[in-house]
Formats: sequence, structure tokens, C-alpha cells
Amino acid sequence: KKMVALAVLKSPRLTPGEVAAFATNKAMPEELLSTIARNKNWTKDYATRRALVFNPKTPISFALSFLRTLTAKDVKDCSSSRDVNQTVGRTAKRMISADK
Repeated sequence: KKMVALAVLKSPRLTPGEVAAFATNKAMPEELLSTIARNKNWTKDYATRRALVFNPKTPISFALSFLRTLTAKDVKDCSSSRDVNQTVGRTAKRMISADK
């Protein structure tokens, strides 16, 4: 299953919307989320960065770096979401209180 997903990620026909959909999938293995997060062409897309931040399986280092690129509304949503990684949620809360 993981090998098939990796092969799909290597497809040159993959659209930004499809990559964002993969990043949103909470059943996606951490390894594949890392592959997406490392690809600069894919992370230029806001929806992909947002999906990675909101996916609890995204490695924390990537989620935190993309968190800084989100809109104020998305950071607020992230701070109150129960689905995100706890560390990411706490960081989002700190970012909001620092802005006040």
C-alpha cells in the first residue's frame, strides 16, 4: 500500500489539488507526508501546506514551519482544533497571543 502511494506521488501528472488531498488524508503514513512536505513545488500550494499542518501525522518540524505561513484565521482554527498535533496546536495558541 505504501509503495503504491509512493509511486503515485512520483507521477508527473499529479495536480496540486491531488497532492493537497493526499496531505489531508489522516490515514496517510508519516513517511509519505514527509515526502510531500519536502517537495518545494508542492508546498508552494497553500492548500497543501494547510493540509499538512492540520494532519496530526505530519512530522512536527514540517507542521511547525508551515504553520507560520498560514493565514490568521487558519492559525486560529488550528489552535482550537482537536485533530492537530498537540504541539502544533499549542504553538498556534502562542502565535495568536503574541499577535495581540
